[in-house]
Amino acid sequence: MTLMLGVVALRLVVLPRWKGSTTWAEVIPGADRTSANLGLIAAVVMLLVMPLILVDQIILFRDPFEPLSAELSLLVTGTMWGRVWQLQLFAAGLAVVAFVAVRIRGGGDLWWVAAGVVVLCATTPALGGHSAGSMKVGYLAVAADALHVIAAGAWLGTLAALVIVVRRAVGRGASASAILPEAVASFSPLAIVSTGVVVSTGVFATWLHIGSLGGLVGSLYGRVVLLKAALVGVVACLGAYNWKRVTPRLDSADGSKVFLSTSAPSELFVGLVVLLVTAVLVVMPHPMEP
Repeated sequence: MTLMLGVVALRLVVLPRWKGSTTWAEVIPGADRTSANLGLIAAVVMLLVMPLILVDQIILFRDPFEPLSAELSLLVTGTMWGRVWQLQLFAAGLAVVAFVAVRIRGGGDLWWVAAGVVVLCATTPALGGHSAGSMKVGYLAVAADALHVIAAGAWLGTLAALVIVVRRAVGRGASASAILPEAVASFSPLAIVSTGVVVSTGVFATWLHIGSLGGLVGSLYGRVVLLKAALVGVVACLGAYNWKRVTPRLDSADGSKVFLSTSAPSELFVGLVVLLVTAVLVVMPHPMEP
């Protein structure tokens, strides 16, 4: 979902800001196709993972004294988790169709269709996660959770897509030192806004699910949240370093090489660790859970 969100944000937010620059003509001929391919790969992976999630859940849910078919039917059709899982499966299938259409038809308005489908995909985890069970603020918790996912994709997913698109352009003969200054300048405002949304919605979720400083430091869930917060801080610091120290040197061969081979990959690697920690959090009971 992070990569799918990044692909549509790159195509609909970053590339239009880039349009009209001196390097636009060197990048855009391959950007649509590369972006569509990345989105399609991510959508196919999500679709393939959905049955594995069901298998994992049925292992946890199953009563060994009941027939497997009956337990499976009850889980998928008779629980909120199952209904959300069906919605996720449907959304993943729609995402595959949307990116195939973008790839075949060459984008245009179809990118907005793909964006709508991807936002649906990004909203589904909140419907079946901790926020959906919150008794404090109801739908606001779900909306904040979905916004948290979307902002993370607009930050890390777009950076990943941008690096791949630029690398592909360089592979076709474009100059990295000519492309990167305008590319990063077009991406930076989105990254700054997305970082703020990730942090603010994360603080809100921490208050919602933990409720006190004691719960933050005294529970396993709280300590994992602190680990995630520290890692997000590392990613933000790496991004700030790239912005302040690496970006001014992007118009040189050394600066563009450092960005593509070290700075951006480091930020993305720590971001991946953040996602892995988040995957642990979403299946852990929190202190405010009854």
